[in-house]
Amino acid sequence: MSKLLVVIENTLLHQDAFGRYCLNDLHRAAVAQGKATESQRPSNFLKSEGISKIIKVLGKNSVHTMHGGIESGIWAVETLAIRYATWLKKETIIEKNRAT
Repeated sequence: MSKLLVVIENTLLHQDAFGRYCLNDLHRAAVAQGKATESQRPSNFLKSEGISKIIKVLGKNSVHTMHGGIESGIWAVETLAIRYATWLKKETIIEKNRAT
């Protein structure tokens, strides 16, 4: 069972029993703030350049995808959660630059 971690823009950010953060919650909060798009989902982040190498270094338990149920989503250790937040911001800046 997950526990409440923090609230950003009325979005609850959860941790699982292993202390991993729900990247889907981070995405939901970023979208609510207008700082991310639907195309910046956690699944796309995991496919982005260099992330598989980071996961390999951190270990296979550093990220877990849960399909279905109350705790569905992508759960990741703090290092990956911070990297995801950085990726969201960087990608948003790039998108804005392309639009202008």
